[in-house]
Amino acid sequence: MTEKKLITSDGGPVIIDATTMTEKESALIALAERKSNPPEQIDNSSLYAGSPMFFYCKICEGTIVLPESFTCAVPKLCVECNFLKEMGWLD
Repeated sequence: MTEKKLITSDGGPVIIDATTMTEKESALIALAERKSNPPEQIDNSSLYAGSPMFFYCKICEGTIVLPESFTCAVPKLCVECNFLKEMGWLD
């Protein structure tokens, strides 16, 4: 039995066969889900000393958590969006 999945598009909802979905399609669907449900942002200045620092992805607003002692540049993209960028799948 094949698994069906509902996807919304400009032309309205479309049912596709999820077993034939490519990795790109499933990654872009996951991106759309992350964009539609961003996490509540945390104010780092309200945290105790030594608490991890919270940063947010420039594309999906997903959380990037780093230790307070992190000394390199803060990543601008979360792991998932960075993968999409490296694969050339972002518009």
